[in-house]
Amino acid sequence: MSKAIRTTLSLVGSLVLFSALTMAQPGGNNANKDKNKEHHSRFAKVAFWRRVQEKSDCAVVCAEQRVVQEG
Repeated sequence: MSKAIRTTLSLVGSLVLFSALTMAQPGGNNANKDKNKEHHSRFAKVAFWRRVQEKSDCAVVCAEQRVVQEG
């Protein structure tokens, strides 16, 4: 094989690998985004679920009151 053909094949191979690397790069950045998410404290989670429970309890009480008023 002549030196020119080997050089050309080497350049083509390098370009193919480089383009594959650049196409794969954006997918790798998504892993860093997950690490930057803010984690909520246990206290904040308890407060959130307590409010959700209060709202659902209120909905049950309000529904019971409507049934009593209609009856």
